[in-house]
Amino acid sequence: CVREEVNGQVQVVIIDMANPTEPQRRPITAESAIMNPVSKVIALKANNYLQIFNMEMKSKMKSHQLTEPVVFWKWISPSTVALVTGNAVYHWSMEGSSEPVKMFDRHATLNDTQIINYKTSAKENWMVL
Repeated sequence: CVREEVNGQVQVVIIDMANPTEPQRRPITAESAIMNPVSKVIALKANNYLQIFNMEMKSKMKSHQLTEPVVFWKWISPSTVALVTGNAVYHWSMEGSSEPVKMFDRHATLNDTQIINYKTSAKENWMVL
């Protein structure tokens, strides 16, 4: 998915690689969007407000307001989004109604650094930022 602005209108463009000639365009107000790696689920971020939508069912699955800005985020599994803030790393499951769970605090030596990736082990018991 790609966020683009055309004539002042912000939209997300979703390209299904199985059908690349028919991109889907949807108007959004989010500053960032990430597509689930295996399903038609999209996560949107606007400032500290996060939402997860099921595109096939055209419904919002869940939303959450964080107390600090997310500086990096990515899907780490088909059901979990990792959220990196200035102070901590959270995992947010798209299943159920749970809020993001703090996994660990960021080390002070990472202050004022750009985060370019985040990885976990398959069982999510080891993490690296």
